[in-house]
Amino acid sequence: PEIIENKQPEVTAAPVIASVKSRYQLITGSFRSEINARKQVEMLEKEGFTPEIIESTNGFFRVSAIVCEDIASAEVQKARITSQFPEAWILRKK
Repeated sequence: PEIIENKQPEVTAAPVIASVKSRYQLITGSFRSEINARKQVEMLEKEGFTPEIIESTNGFFRVSAIVCEDIASAEVQKARITSQFPEAWILRKK
C-alpha cells in the first residue's frame, strides 16, 4: 500500500502589527521606529516569548511579550521578567 504524507507547508512570517486582543498585555518596549520594535520582537522570540507589535494611537509601536486574561496573572508575569525588562509595564485593554 502507498503511504501518502499530509505535509503542511512551513510558513514563516514577520511579526504582525496587531490590535489589542486580550485584556492585559505585558509591554517590554515602546518605539517610534517599527524597525526597533521588530528588533525587540526578534530578541524576545529567541528568549522563547511569542511577542506582538501593537501600533498605538500616538504613533508608537509597543512590543507585547506576554498576554494575560487577568491583572493577577499579568502582575505575576511582570514580576517574573522584571530583571530582564525593568521598564516593563502592563497595558489594559479599554
